[in-house]
Amino acid sequence: MISMRSPYRDKCKAMVASLCDDCGSYVELEEPKGWYLLWVKCKRGTAAELIQASADEGLIFPLGSICLVDKVRDDNHFRLAYTRSPFEHLHRAGKRLRSAFEKSFD
Repeated sequence: MISMRSPYRDKCKAMVASLCDDCGSYVELEEPKGWYLLWVKCKRGTAAELIQASADEGLIFPLGSICLVDKVRDDNHFRLAYTRSPFEHLHRAGKRLRSAFEKSFD
């Protein structure tokens, strides 16, 4: 796929903006150019430590390590999907994730 279709691109931009605005001190990410998942790196703590606090905030995500072919343990990454979520959920994702980080690591 050369470029992302408009509805997915708009949802991707909404999720990326939310995460950058609300979680910039906690995560690193790059906006994908043609994919439906965000690959997010934790700057503080591990994704494994973040899972329960995120679930309590309404965010469910897999660890990045389950997606790797070589099965090397990678505790710093997780994946977030955005294509099926309504825009209002995407706009709140950063606040929810920030709350999970604060509960887990601050």
